[in-house]
Amino acid sequence: MLFKWTRRQTLYLAALAFPFALNAPLALAAAPDLYVVEHTVNHDDVLAYNHTTQVAGFDVSLGFATSITIGPDGLLYVANTLNGGQVYRYDPLTGAPATATPFVVYTGALANPYGMKFGIDANLYITDITQSNIQVFSGATGAPLSTLNGPNGPIQPTDLAFDPVTHALYVCDGGGVEQYNPITHDFFNVVLAATGGPSVPLDLAFGPDDKLYVLDYSTDSVFRYNADGSGQTTYLSLPALFFPNALAFGPDGLLYISGTDFNIPSNLQGEILQVTNGIATPYITGLNNPGFIDFAPVPEPGTLACGTAALALLLGRRRRAFRNLPTYK
Repeated sequence: MLFKWTRRQTLYLAALAFPFALNAPLALAAAPDLYVVEHTVNHDDVLAYNHTTQVAGFDVSLGFATSITIGPDGLLYVANTLNGGQVYRYDPLTGAPATATPFVVYTGALANPYGMKFGIDANLYITDITQSNIQVFSGATGAPLSTLNGPNGPIQPTDLAFDPVTHALYVCDGGGVEQYNPITHDFFNVVLAATGGPSVPLDLAFGPDDKLYVLDYSTDSVFRYNADGSGQTTYLSLPALFFPNALAFGPDGLLYISGTDFNIPSNLQGEILQVTNGIATPYITGLNNPGFIDFAPVPEPGTLACGTAALALLLGRRRRAFRNLPTYK
């Protein structure tokens, strides 16, 4: 029988090999897309979910785990309060430590690392709720770079976020939200509780509409603002007896909120709520005091296109090479 390598076979193999050519654990059916910090009596875990199905659980009992984030290198970063504060890196699929030693070690400078995010400069920004500042570390080495604070704040910073348009730094702080001015090296108020806004802001995030969403513990509400703090609206009022902890937007553009629902008569009252059109419904239930949540990034469309083009070129060359092979009958 004559061996022929047809164009249809090339395209078929390209479709089969495409996820592997991208080195894509993200392409696996059970790859995690959501990570949740869970606090229990004896230890802390990071639970990994593929949609609503738990696919892994990582024991991170190195201290009180506070915040998590996925880094530019694809690793899972977990901050804890051990020895004054440390940040460890983990494989996001297996939970294995990426290194035997912590990536960031605070030498007495940090008492309570809380929220953390990577900036557009690929450096790691961490709020210190006790030392009343934001500390910046090299995203490449973990070395300390700078400390952000000023006469006007922050006082009790919980979490931070970056404006997706201007890349300005925002932080939840005591009775409102502040923005950092890199010219004056100080913070200024964007949202104040005195204006009827959040009095105990816990978390904040920018949505796909470039609006600022602020989670308020005192009113169990989510407020929405323009980036300059104007246009305040109450986006969501959470159910009674639901005590929120954190929020994040998923790759689907929807808002997700972790918290504890005391309407549930059980020891596992923790939930992740999914918010669609301002209505919150249970997404993941049966948790034990869930804290910060974060989503795995999705490949950019340009990345996928480049991967497809490169794979097609590779297989095209293979096809030409097969033409020079001897035929078999």
